[in-house]
Amino acid sequence: MVQRVTALRLSPDGTWLAAAVQSAAGDPASYVTSIWRIDPEPAGRPPVRLTRSAEGEGAPEFLPDGAVLFVSGRPDPVAAKQKSDAAQDKPGLWLLPAAGGDARRIAAPAGGVAGVSAARQSGAFAYAVPHLPAAASADEDARLRRARTDAGVSAILHESGRVRYWDHDLGPDEIRLLAAALEPGSAPDPADADQAATSARDLTPAPGRALDEQHFELTPDGSAVVTGWSVPEPDAGWRDEVAVIDVVTGARRVLLTAEGADFSSPRISPDGRLVAALRYEHDSYQRPGDGTLVVVPLSDAGTGTGEGAGTGTGEGAGTGEGAGTGQGAARDLLPGFDRQPTGMAWAPDSGSVYFTADDQGRRPVFRVGVTGGDPVRVTTDDGAYDNLCVSPDGSTLYALRSAIDEPPAPVRIGHHR
Repeated sequence: MVQRVTALRLSPDGTWLAAAVQSAAGDPASYVTSIWRIDPEPAGRPPVRLTRSAEGEGAPEFLPDGAVLFVSGRPDPVAAKQKSDAAQDKPGLWLLPAAGGDARRIAAPAGGVAGVSAARQSGAFAYAVPHLPAAASADEDARLRRARTDAGVSAILHESGRVRYWDHDLGPDEIRLLAAALEPGSAPDPADADQAATSARDLTPAPGRALDEQHFELTPDGSAVVTGWSVPEPDAGWRDEVAVIDVVTGARRVLLTAEGADFSSPRISPDGRLVAALRYEHDSYQRPGDGTLVVVPLSDAGTGTGEGAGTGTGEGAGTGEGAGTGQGAARDLLPGFDRQPTGMAWAPDSGSVYFTADDQGRRPVFRVGVTGGDPVRVTTDDGAYDNLCVSPDGSTLYALRSAIDEPPAPVRIGHHR
């Protein structure tokens, strides 16, 4: 059986890794993803498979008590028994209790679940949901989808400049962010398959195409979501900003923005004070755009920019009801660094950032302090690293390592401080 690891997450106490593992099986063969438990100690126990279904499971995220949230299209036995599974063909959000036992589905929106993020210090979580623009509620979204199916409609009415992303069409639904919470250590009532969904709040009721292919994270206390946000530019162009959305009020403000540049992959520091993000200039006829890593305070003092402030208008822009901007200071952590960063992870003390960058056909790991200084190379071999996870005490780094002759595999990088 051919297997490869596609995602890696470290438990809050640092005692085990949750890995999304793809296996080729069936006839004709296709990849099915499952979640495995990996002991990070060199002489630890062998990996254990935690989930199993024909539909597969992926996108593992830890809650503070060690429970695991994941996304899966597997059928829910409780909902099937009640004949109430309106989202039976779409992936739902599931919870695997920390103490063990069967996983339970806690959210099943009609459009499915496209991603999830959990707070470090509370039972709050946020998840991305494809939602039809004309639907005012989750129930109406389910009704409209049934009507499309019953009428045999598969057409997409495009009303914005973005109609496709790489290998798939965009629409007819749009991505929205929903927020909900579970008490740490609690499990939803098995008799209510969608208990968490009943308390979910729609944070982005009219996003347009702003949240397509965007990364988002919850603050450690679960009070806000930091997310990428696309806004239109002149001549049918687009740029990506970073926005902060209040979980209680839904108010949105722009945190990072600049004309002619994209900000992406925001990561919140463990102490909740700073946000790190990748900044890439748009290419021009004069030169290719440069890429770097920036940090900005998360406080609502204003908007951080690399070289000046800017706001957008129109669909998905950083202006309008609930949006706000100001002036702030984003710091470039890599001035003069002749490599483009690709991924990152915060150190537990929030004093430095680990990141990867392509270099001579490899992708080593680097570390840079948030107060300045030159980046330090952590790995010196020929591997390409991804999915960085830092241990709670900061002494060990875990990652997926691949090479020209090796598929991605979990590795331990120690004594790097």
